Amino acid sequence: MEIEIRKADIFDIEAEAMVYPGTTDGELNDKTGKRLKKLVGKHLAHEIGEIVPIAVGAATVLDVTGLHVEHLIYSPLVAEIVEKIIVENVRRCTRAALVATCVREFESIALPVIRPNSEDMSITETTRAMIDELRAFRADHEFTVRLVDPREYVVDILRRSLEVVR
Repeated sequence: MEIEIRKADIFDIEAEAMVYPGTTDGELNDKTGKRLKKLVGKHLAHEIGEIVPIAVGAATVLDVTGLHVEHLIYSPLVAEIVEKIIVENVRRCTRAALVATCVREFESIALPVIRPNSEDMSITETTRAMIDELRAFRADHEFTVRLVDPREYVVDILRRSLEVVR
C-alpha cells in the first residue's frame, strides 16, 4: 500500500473511491454529509437509508456520480453526530474502509483525516491512529491511500506521524 498525504479538499481529490466516516444511522447532517447530498443528489440519503444501521467497524460501498470518484465507502465512525469520537472508533473506521477497498479491489481511495470533536482527543491522536491502522493493514493487492486535509498544520502532523510510525 502506498500512502500519499495531500493538502486539499476531499472533494477535489481524484481516486476510485472516497471514504465518508459517517454515523451508524446514516444521517448526512455533518458538513461533509451535506456537501455529499448537494453534489451527489438527495437520492444518496435514500440509498444509505436502505442499508443502515451499519456498525462502527463495518463499511459499505455505494456507486456515486457528481464527484471525482466513482464510489463512496460509507464507514461509520460514531452512532450519532454528537457522540464523542474515541481512538478505537477511528481505528475501526479506517480499518473498515481498507477492508472494503480490498474486497472491491480499488486501486486508490481518498481518506479524509478524522477530526476530533472534543477536547478529550487531539488531531495528533487521530492521525496517529489512522496511520497506525494503515501501516498495520496487510492488503491482498496494491493500492494507494490519499490522506487528505485542507489545513497545512494537519498535513504537517500527518507527515510527522507517518515518519514516527515507520
